[in-house]
Amino acid sequence: MKLHLESIGPAVALILGVVLMAMLVLSDAYTHGAAAEARGYQALFAVGGAR
Repeated sequence: MKLHLESIGPAVALILGVVLMAMLVLSDAYTHGAAAEARGYQALFAVGGAR
């Protein structure tokens, strides 16, 4: 099996990105951000529907 050194960096970056994204989704920061986004969309549609 031949080891390609140029492919190690992207593989480590991908694994690190997946781990960090999983940690973000499991944290309260993601929950608060998603709730704020939902409130923003509701307010936007409420204003758009009032015209």
